[in-house]
Amino acid sequence: EDCDRAITALCSTFEVTSSPVHQAQKSLAYADVPPVRGAALDRNQAQLAIRHVPDRPGMAARLFRLLADHNISVDMIIQSQRCR
Repeated sequence: EDCDRAITALCSTFEVTSSPVHQAQKSLAYADVPPVRGAALDRNQAQLAIRHVPDRPGMAARLFRLLADHNISVDMIIQSQRCR
């Protein structure tokens, strides 16, 4: 399954292990903390790419209004403008 492969790749790339979420110890010194300490994967989320959206005021609002009208919540927005 894609999720399991993603977790395996993440763990091997950043040398982390899969474990339950827990509170971090406050006594850790920042110098001792690795750049990536863990990651979480939500198997109930999907990624959606909307391409060729006109760069005009209000376009994003129209898109997200449509999603909201259909009870689709958005957790993260990444906006990228590519030059040709």
